[in-house]
Amino acid sequence: MLEAVADQVEASGELAKHIGENLGVIAAHQRVLLQRVTGLPVRTRSQSAPGKPWVNAQLQLPASPRARPQPVQQAKPVKRAEAKREGAARGRR
Repeated sequence: MLEAVADQVEASGELAKHIGENLGVIAAHQRVLLQRVTGLPVRTRSQSAPGKPWVNAQLQLPASPRARPQPVQQAKPVKRAEAKREGAARGRR
């Protein structure tokens, strides 16, 4: 449905303005409906200057962007016969 609307909007700037207003009204109705169904207040969008970035002082990052954590060493694979022997030995204890 929105694709069909977008195709029509390309043809007329006045139509684009009217459709934009209608979509705003539909979004407002959706917020009210969501609030009534859930019983929770819905936050409204606001535009303002962005705040300062928040950085956790306990967060430890590498000193260099190129520094990467060392890969974890994987345990060497155990052959099936060795695993059976180890399991049998544990069972006898």
